[in-house]
Amino acid sequence: FEDNTTLKSLGMENPSRLFTHQSEHVFHAARMLASSGIANLKIGKWRVDAGGIETLAAYGVAASRHLECLNLRCNAVCEVGAASVARIVREGERLRYLNLERNPLGDVGAETIARALPFNAALEEIDLRCAGITDVGLCALADGIVATTPSRRPRVVRLWGNAFGEEARRRWRRALREC
Repeated sequence: FEDNTTLKSLGMENPSRLFTHQSEHVFHAARMLASSGIANLKIGKWRVDAGGIETLAAYGVAASRHLECLNLRCNAVCEVGAASVARIVREGERLRYLNLERNPLGDVGAETIARALPFNAALEEIDLRCAGITDVGLCALADGIVATTPSRRPRVVRLWGNAFGEEARRRWRRALREC
């Protein structure tokens, strides 16, 4: 993969025999990302946890000049790992799509990611479906989008399967009016 200029997409989702050494697999994926022209990385259902996402952020995404799409759906990225996701959002200069569907981010994770949104100029779509987010986190996400410069706001935000309360509904109505 060293100095690769032809491989643009790497999809390794749902591995059938990835039961152990998750950190080793993520480390190799991060190295491939850092040393190649990969723009699209799909590692859904890898059981990536907080340590795995930190490895990916430290070795791969931060070093990648090409990454546009990061699909981490159905992993174990929790509120602790959200700090690394926020780093990816802040440092991913070309990151247009981020999928964290079915990761147990919770409110703390959503708040952490929300604070990073204003620093990303390219993010067009973020998927946070079924991420265990309640009113507190959903409000923070709405506020994070409103705080983002209008021309830099994500165009698609998927939040289905999270617990919208009345305050989150009110903030999202406001956010949608301002977009």
